Amino acid sequence: MTHLQPNCKIPMGRTMQYDVASKRLVELGKESLLNWLLGIEPSSVELIEELPEETVSLRSSDFPLLVRYESGEKQIVLLEFQTRWENELPLRLMDYAVRFKLRYSLPVKPVVLLFRESSAARESYDDGVMSIRYMPP
Repeated sequence: MTHLQPNCKIPMGRTMQYDVASKRLVELGKESLLNWLLGIEPSSVELIEELPEETVSLRSSDFPLLVRYESGEKQIVLLEFQTRWENELPLRLMDYAVRFKLRYSLPVKPVVLLFRESSAARESYDDGVMSIRYMPP
């Protein structure tokens, strides 16, 4: 997972407005957003319309994107927008990544864009059983 913390100040209580703005941003500028966040230049990007699955949670990735490159390679980028860090976020991202990996058999890269800096945000996750190190952008 890659997480970025731009120097943005977002008032609490406006999460819905930012959800709408994030959706519009992805609709209009998927390619530019991926280039800015990850430095990649895809030949095409399409939003994957997720169907609900039987899981413990009905949560789903904000913007699962199928990215195609000129070389013919493909990958899935799970683009998540967060107004604040949530401690269970690493586990949710692992859940999303595994579900997409199992369904599409493609490399999956979760990316979190944090709108507010957070001292709670971590570069790794370790609960004594699972250990994950996040890659920088």
